[in-house]
Order: sequence, then structure tokens, then C-alpha cells
Amino acid sequence: MKTIIATTPIRPRPTNTPPFGSLAILNYLRKNGVGDVEFYHIDGNRPRHEDALAYFRDRKPGVVGISSVVSTAYAYTKRLAQDIKRMFPDTLVVVGGNLAASAEVLLRRAGVDICVTGEGERTFLEIVRRA
Repeated sequence: MKTIIATTPIRPRPTNTPPFGSLAILNYLRKNGVGDVEFYHIDGNRPRHEDALAYFRDRKPGVVGISSVVSTAYAYTKRLAQDIKRMFPDTLVVVGGNLAASAEVLLRRAGVDICVTGEGERTFLEIVRRA
């Protein structure tokens, strides 16, 4: 099953700072036998929203992990999660990062299925294995 880990825009302009949390999860999944996993660096690449949706549409993921490390990413996270759910109602949408502390709002209003707080490597691996 295809798994995609995606970042969200966190500043007005992209920086050269690597998304350490997302990359740690990607590495952990691969080290633990999850081979069909991709990283989509929306924060760094800044695609138009339509292009981001085309990326997901082309890959038909079973699980999407959205890394939302700042609360200002809420609107983008909500829009992305809802659009992914419209395209693929059975795709599991998981949000991690600091925004996941607002789990109640994300779960009720943003089309998110699961929020992961804290270190997410083991938890996300279990989610992918059970999906």
C-alpha cells in the first residue's frame, strides 16, 4: 500500500532547513520494511494546490501522513486533508507535528482520521501496518 508523508507550508517562504521529523519517520518506515513510502515536501517545493492534489491523485495512497509543525498550518492542513478524503474516502489521513495537539478540532472539522503527538515513528509504523 502506498504511503505518502507530506509537509505543509510553515513560513511565507521556504527555507533550507530539512524537515527532520518527516524524514525521521520516512527513514524509520523504510528500516522496518515499509517499502512503498514517498516523501512530498510541499513546504520546500510550494506547488500550487491543484498540483499537490494531482500528485496524490496519481499515486492513490492508502495512508497520508501530514506533518503540520506549526499552528498556522491549520487552514492548509484542513484543505489538504479534506481534498484527499474527497478523492479517496478510504485513505487514512494522519496528522503529526505540533498541530496534532489540536486533535479535537482536526478530527471533527478537518477530515483527519488520526492525530499523532510526540515522537511518531513507532506509532506511524503501526498505523501503516494496520491500514
